[in-house]
Amino acid sequence: MVKNDRIVSLKTFGHIDKAKHQKVNSNTVFRLASVSKTFASTIATMLAQEQKLHLSDPITKYVPHFTLAKEGAAE
Repeated sequence: MVKNDRIVSLKTFGHIDKAKHQKVNSNTVFRLASVSKTFASTIATMLAQEQKLHLSDPITKYVPHFTLAKEGAAE
């Protein structure tokens, strides 16, 4: 739990396998899958509203070495 930008409680529960042999701990990694797209788009929109980036700019303006399989597609 977070209160006033500080972690006030950190606990885990559950198991990482169906057989319940291994418990979840603070180092357990959970896959976000397609949920990460929602986070990325929300953050990008918030940065655009703060005028820290422009949504119409190419990604290479902010990440110069970014490339895609098709040459020039990132621009």
